[in-house]
Amino acid sequence: MGAIAAALAYAGPALAGDTAAIGEQVGSTGPSVVQLQPSARPGALGELSLRNEMVNDDSHTGARVVLDIPGLAVGVTFQWNADLLGADAVTLDVPDGVICLPSCELVVPEGETGTVVLYSVEGVGT
Repeated sequence: MGAIAAALAYAGPALAGDTAAIGEQVGSTGPSVVQLQPSARPGALGELSLRNEMVNDDSHTGARVVLDIPGLAVGVTFQWNADLLGADAVTLDVPDGVICLPSCELVVPEGETGTVVLYSVEGVGT
């Protein structure tokens, strides 16, 4: 089973179309969860968050999912131990005309949650 198939298999039917699990639950911890949702921030198209739990390993690196909400689909690729401190990361593949703030790479330490806000380039700087 490939990394993405394994990640999706762990997600199970309980998760919505805009949410995916990466890894599996270990005891009362996990799995890591990536979620795309509408944003309350003015002008934002949506927000993508990663809740990083200490359940992932190298077999999850390269796991890719596509999350969508009305009007926006985002490809997400997972990377285990993306920095020297062991934080995991997701890289966002956004449609043309969409920007990620602060970046399209989200690095999140174990046990924490990070968020990227997605905006249309239309109107930026006006």
